[in-house]
Order: sequence, then C-alpha cells, then structure tokens
Amino acid sequence: MDSLAFYMPGRVIFGLDSRLRLGTEARRFGSRALVITETAFRSSALLKELRSSLESAGVETISYAGIGAESTSRAGEECLDLAKSARVQMIIGFGGLRVLSLAKAVAAFGAGISDLDSLKEKGEAGTSVYPYIEVPTSCRNPFMLREDFFLIDARNRHSSVFRRREAFPNLVILDPRYAAGLSERNRSAILLDTMLSSLEGYFSQSSNFISNTIFLRSLGLLAGCIGSVHEEDPSGPDLCLYQAGLLSAFGLTMGSPGMGSAVAITAGGLFQVPKSGIAALMLPVILEYGRRACPAKLARMAPILEEDTRRMGTPAAADTVIASLRRKIDSLQLPLRFSDYGLGPRELPVLADAATAMGLADQMPQALDQEELLNLLKEVL
Repeated sequence: MDSLAFYMPGRVIFGLDSRLRLGTEARRFGSRALVITETAFRSSALLKELRSSLESAGVETISYAGIGAESTSRAGEECLDLAKSARVQMIIGFGGLRVLSLAKAVAAFGAGISDLDSLKEKGEAGTSVYPYIEVPTSCRNPFMLREDFFLIDARNRHSSVFRRREAFPNLVILDPRYAAGLSERNRSAILLDTMLSSLEGYFSQSSNFISNTIFLRSLGLLAGCIGSVHEEDPSGPDLCLYQAGLLSAFGLTMGSPGMGSAVAITAGGLFQVPKSGIAALMLPVILEYGRRACPAKLARMAPILEEDTRRMGTPAAADTVIASLRRKIDSLQLPLRFSDYGLGPRELPVLADAATAMGLADQMPQALDQEELLNLLKEVL
C-alpha cells in the first residue's frame, strides 16, 4: 500500500452542550463574524442562542439567514458581499449540509464565487481568506474534515465539487442536542445518509487500514442505532448518530464519498428534493454495487451486524451482509423509490449525467459510467 500521511489542522469539539463553548472558542479568530444559516432558522431560538454565545464573548455577529432548497452559488456571492461590507473576521456556517458547504465556499473564495468555471480550474491554489467555523445541526457532512465542498451553479443548478488547499474548518462544534427537534422520519433518513457516506468511504480505493477500521466502527454504531430510532427518548440515538457522523467524517479524510452521495447532492440541487431522502434510497443501490465490485469488503462487515459467516465463502457472506442490512433499512419504513420524490423516467437521465460529472465516482472500486449509473437508478424508480 502507499505510505500513510495525514494532518488535521482544525479543532473539533464534540459532546453534549459543546455549542455553549462557541463564543469563547470563536473569540480567538476575531471580534466580528458573519453567521450563514438556513431560512428556517431566521427567528429560531437556536440562532438566538448561537448569537448570544458569540456576543457574550465579545464577538459581534451579522446574520445571513437566507439559505433554502432553492439557494445556489448566487447566495454565496451575496454572503461574500455582506462579509466584505461588514468587514467580518470569520465565517460561521450554522445548519445542514447545503449551508455548511456554501459557508465554507464563502470562507475559501474571498475574491468572489461568480465565475465557477474559473474557480474550478484554479481550485488548488491559495488558502482560505476567512477563518471558518462549522456548527452542524445534523450529524452528517462528508466534507466536514476535507479540503473540498460543493456548490450549486446558479446557471443550471448542477452541483460541482471544488477543492481548495487548506480549506479545512478552523473549528467544528458538534453538539448532539441539535438533533433533539428532528422528527422520527428525518432522524431515520439522516441515519441512512450517514451510513451511505461511511459505506462509500469504506469501499473507496483511497481507503486504508485506519479508515477501514473507522468506517466499520461507524457502520456498526449506525446499524445498532436503527432499532432505537423509534424510542420516545431520542437522546440515546442522537448521541450514537453524532458519534457515527464524526467517525465517518474522520474516515473520509482518507476515503472518499462516491456515486451515491453524488446522486443525492445532485438531486437536491436539480430538483430541490431532500438530500437525506435520496441518500437513503441510494444505500441499497450501493450495497448491490458492492456485491460485484468489492464482495470481500462486504463480507468483512458481518461481525458488526452480528452475523455468523465463518463457514461461508466470500460471495455467500456478502449476500448475508446485504440481506441483514436490507432488513434493517426496511424496518425504518422510509420511501425508497425515486417516484416517492416526484422523480420519473424523464428526470433520471439528467440526474445520472449531472451526478457522473461531479467526479465523486473516481475513487470507487470499479468504474461506473453514466449509462451504468442510469441502469442502477432505474432499478429504484
């Protein structure tokens, strides 16, 4: 195998009520911050608490609470104009994956993000203009500890991944209490979304013995958590979800998201459907892909699912793992067809083409072109 080298330049604070440390930690980066968040949080107690924590520590805040399902790179340009006019010293992303990725782009592309084609060509050069602090309100973000992020192009709503050297967050605050308000359905979809990220990272060609160990631990936590999603007290499952999400993000500093994640991100951009919902339906698709592309890795997942496959060959053990996970997935009773989200035969070719163009399939164990992906998507139409 290739030599192993990794460096984590950012600081991660994980734990119940860790959000209360935001102000003290952020003060090290300056006294003026732009908080980028979701439209739904504009008048929420969560945003008020976050701003209070910052302001009590001497950090003045300006908010852009306008990120929704329809938002594109144009919203990023508006945020950047606001950051410049307000002379902020840091960018804080507060919300889900779409918000966090856009906030990271604003921090990284301080010269402007209107010309996405040019930025993609020059994406390896330079460093972040603003310190960037990430406060997720969900447990999953495959780009959290990576140098890349995605943006939705305002011209055609296609999603593109950008890589910017040193674009790691300076600080990440992960507090499982942010999940307290999730519905059972959303919690279930986020669980499967996190499982998809871990599975693709585990399958990826760039994974290694450290990341594989991390991904298997993440997958084991998530599989064990499925049975407790329906509990009246969600605090236990939420802590488990956040632990698995952090492990997944750490593993993805070595492994890579794959085609399932590309489809989910692209569908959210093109058709404004929930990213976690599409990720959930893509999980069985990627499992079936793994059956032919990397059955040995699937077989090695048997112990974390408490499946005894010691007397089985690799193909049979892989089949057992897939069957076990399918039962767990089905128990959550989520919609697992594209038609459940209003997507039909007309949308799938567009989706397959745009998802392939993202380039996240490059690290998958077997090549998957646009036509092959389309055939896989049709199986869950």
